Amino acid sequence: MRVIAIIAVMAIHTNPFTDQPEHVGASLDLATVVNQLARFAVPFFFIMSGYFWAQKVTEPRAVYKPTLDMVKRAALIFVVWSLFYLLETRLIESFASGAPGPVDQILLNIKKAASNLFNTSLQGTKAHLWFLPALIFSVIIAAVLIRLKYEGLLLLVAVVFYIVALAGGPYSNTPLGFHIHFNFRNGPFISLLFFVTGYFMRRYTPGPHWLRSGVLLACAGIVLHFIELWVLNARWGTSMAQDFVLGTYPFGVGLAMIALSNPRCLNFTPAATIGPLVLGIYASHYIFVDLLKSFDTKFAGGWMWSIFYIAAVFLLSYLLVRLLARFSMTRKIVS
Repeated sequence: MRVIAIIAVMAIHTNPFTDQPEHVGASLDLATVVNQLARFAVPFFFIMSGYFWAQKVTEPRAVYKPTLDMVKRAALIFVVWSLFYLLETRLIESFASGAPGPVDQILLNIKKAASNLFNTSLQGTKAHLWFLPALIFSVIIAAVLIRLKYEGLLLLVAVVFYIVALAGGPYSNTPLGFHIHFNFRNGPFISLLFFVTGYFMRRYTPGPHWLRSGVLLACAGIVLHFIELWVLNARWGTSMAQDFVLGTYPFGVGLAMIALSNPRCLNFTPAATIGPLVLGIYASHYIFVDLLKSFDTKFAGGWMWSIFYIAAVFLLSYLLVRLLARFSMTRKIVS
C-alpha cells in the first residue's frame, strides 16, 4: 500500500490527463478526479507513521527514544534534500537559456529560500518536503502529551487543529472560514490528527473484518470528499484541487485499515521489497518530475504520456534510491 500511495503522490505532482495543470480543480474532469483520488496518500503515510511509532511506545515513560529516533531521521532527510533542491533540476530549460542558466537559477533558489526562512523551515526548498517538518511537529506534540498522560487533550488538540485548517483552507471562502497568508497544510494542522489516529489504531488488533470496514469507510470518505468539493466550487467558487477536506480523513483512515487487514490482493512480494525505500523515493522523486517537465509540455494531456510520465518518475526514483541505499554514507537519507 505504501507503493500505491507513493505512485498516487507522483500522480499529484505530474498532473496527468491534462495539458493545462493550472486548470486542475476548475471542473470535475478526469484530471481533477485523479488528483483528488490521490489525496489519500499523505494522510495514509501519517497514519502509518503514528501506528508504527506506537509499537515502540509501550508506556508513557518509553516515549522519548522512538520520538528522538523519528525526529532525527526525518530532520536529516529534510535538511539534506532541502540542500539538494537548491540545485537546478530543470536542466533542459536552464541550458536552453545558455550555459549560465543553471548557475543563475541556483542563486535564485538560494535567494528565495533565504528570503522567507519561516516558509522554508516548514516546507523546505521543494514544496513536497513539507511532509517531514509536519511529521516532526506531530510526533513531538504527541510525545509530550502522552508522556504527561494527557491523551484526551492530545486528541482534542488534533481535532481543533484540523478544524482550523479546514476553516483557513478549503472552507476559507465560506461563512465558516477565514483568510490568512498561511498554508495550513504545513506544520501540525492536518498531520497531527492522522498521526494520532494511527497511534490509537495500534491499540486494536487488525483482522479480516478491517478489510470490510476499511472499504466502507474509504468509500464513504470518497463520497463526502467529492460532495464537499462540488458544493464549495458551486456555491463559493473554491477550486476543487484541494490538499484535504473533511472527507479526506475517513478516506485516509479507511485505506490504512485496508492495508493493516493484510488482504491477499496486497500480498505482492516485489512491491513489498520497495516499501522500506518509499520515504527516499518520496524525497527524491521531484528530481525526475522536473527533469521530464520539458517533455510534459510537449505531450501533456495524452493517456499514454500521462501513464508513462508517472511510471518513468517512479522507476527512476526507485533506481536512484536503490543506488544510494547501497552506500553507508547515503543510506540514511533514503531509508
